[in-house]
Amino acid sequence: MSAWPVQAFELVTAEEAKRDAAAPAYATKALPMPGAPTIELLSPDVKRPLAGAVNIVVRWSASDGASIDLSTFRVLYGRLRLDVTERLAAHAKVTPTGVEAPNASLPEGSHRLIIQVADTLKRVGRHEVTFEVAPVK
Repeated sequence: MSAWPVQAFELVTAEEAKRDAAAPAYATKALPMPGAPTIELLSPDVKRPLAGAVNIVVRWSASDGASIDLSTFRVLYGRLRLDVTERLAAHAKVTPTGVEAPNASLPEGSHRLIIQVADTLKRVGRHEVTFEVAPVK
């Protein structure tokens, strides 16, 4: 994207985050599917708490002569796996090489996103990311 819009969009509401935080924890780690697309979060840097709206940049790639099937792109939020794909896609550029979503806003607290996409051989790649959003000062 050449220019990021000024207007932030709400990826997850405070009420959704609160409902998700109250849900019971469960294990979500699964073994990766051999040959599945690789997914990498380029931005934001989730090693430190985030503040304000963030620019989300994800890159993916397929292997073994397959290509990415964009119709399978999903973003799931939290323990409840709330599907926020359409909310994100409405403000993003989704391409065969990844997604760029400028100015995504999340309430303060702990968050988890699961990004997934499949290739034309029906192999599903998943990338789970957890991060903190700092209180607004």
